[in-house]
Order: sequence, then C-alpha cells, then structure tokens
Amino acid sequence: MTTAPEVQAIPGGLMEVVWTTDEAADSRVNFGDSPALLSRVAGDIEYGLAHRVRLAGLVPGATYYYQVTSVDPMGNATSSSIGDFVAAVPSFTLTVSKSGAGSGAVGGGGTWPVDTSVTATASAASGSSFAGWTPTGCGVAFALTGDASCIARFTLAADLDGDSDVDNGDYTVFRAALGACSGAARYRLASDYDRDGCVTTGDYRIWYGFYRSFLVRP
Repeated sequence: MTTAPEVQAIPGGLMEVVWTTDEAADSRVNFGDSPALLSRVAGDIEYGLAHRVRLAGLVPGATYYYQVTSVDPMGNATSSSIGDFVAAVPSFTLTVSKSGAGSGAVGGGGTWPVDTSVTATASAASGSSFAGWTPTGCGVAFALTGDASCIARFTLAADLDGDSDVDNGDYTVFRAALGACSGAARYRLASDYDRDGCVTTGDYRIWYGFYRSFLVRP
C-alpha cells in the first residue's frame, strides 16, 4: 500500500475508509466490533489506485475495528494491520426563518447532534401578530433526526381582511364585529384584541394604535 488506510466521517453518520496502492487493485474492508471478529465486509471489485469504501449501519459513538485488503489482477493481496475508529455522531441543522407582512424575531436555529431536542421560537414585534408555524409541528419541541426548516408567519395585527396592509377595508371588518361577543355570528376573535370575549371600543383603541403605527413605519 502506498498510503495507510484512514477513516473519515462523511455527512449522514457514515464513515469512509480511504487508502492508495502503487498498482491497480480492488478494495475490501473487513470490520466489526471486535478485532477478533471482523465479520462485516464492504468493498469495490473495480481495480484502481485510489480506494474509497463507505461503511454503513454503524452505531453512533461505538468503537469498531477494521482491516483493509487490496488484491491485484494477478491475485496478489496486500492487507493492512487492524485499526480502530469511533463511529461519528451525525449532526443536523435546524433553520428558522419568517414570512408574512408582519415582523418579529425568530430563534432556535443551529446545528446539533442527531436526536437532540430542539425548539423553534417566535416573538411578534409591536403591531404584528404571530400566525403560526410551517410545518405546524415546529410549535413544540421535537427530536432533530435530519435537517429541518421552520417558518414563522407574522401578520399585521390590524390587518383584519388579510390583504397584508391596513386600510379602510380593515376598519370596515372591525366595525362589523363591534359590539358582538363570543358565540354571536358577528363576533371575530381577531378583532377582540384584549381577549375579553367581546369586541368593544377598547379593542378599537388597540386597533387604531396598530393602524397609526402602520402608517408611520419605515
């Protein structure tokens, strides 16, 4: 062998064994959890000078032993001494972003080892409301078993007609609900800003404050 075998971690929790030979030969790796029992085999029957064999089905953090063998077309075999390595613990990334006409802050993104419990966070800015996560499962802690993306949607708190701005149309929607309480056909939870069960002039003052903030925002 021209260069001794080296074990490298690759994405997805897999490991690769790489080495080179000074003449074309095939590639084989015997490996296992005991140096006396290298019962698992991975390899490539193609002849080459540069050898790269991927090992799968490893337990993250476990110690394995391995030996590489290359055989040339004439049947001459060369084997390395037995080495060992610790299987990599794969890491995955949680990306947290935001969408919508409103504004706010998001957090919780980063890269962690597999099965780490992660939580995406979202906080609406003044004049905005948090409208939920995509996908909805981002609303609770979950185990990171692969790369994941969570998108927080923020809406304008005074945008009652859902057209991403605040204007007379939203005032019309609010007026239609004014005076209605929970259970009534005219009641709209989105217009009940103080969440007291009724849409009152107090809610109007809150809506108007959001409206004024919308007019002067950059």
